[in-house]
Amino acid sequence: MVVSAVSHSLQRNHSKMALGPFQILLVLCLFGLLFSKGKISRVLGDIGAGISEFRKGIKDESKEI
Repeated sequence: MVVSAVSHSLQRNHSKMALGPFQILLVLCLFGLLFSKGKISRVLGDIGAGISEFRKGIKDESKEI
């Protein structure tokens, strides 16, 4: 009986946490405002440079051993 009540309660709370189209649109708008076109390309470029530096570091370390 208690398990049934708990599972029913969890199911109701889960439906409240579902993202609707309005919430998704709001998140996308905020993301667009925070990261304008120039910022996104700069961030992605920095990520790419970090990955290539990481790979170089791994290759250099394997040569030292």
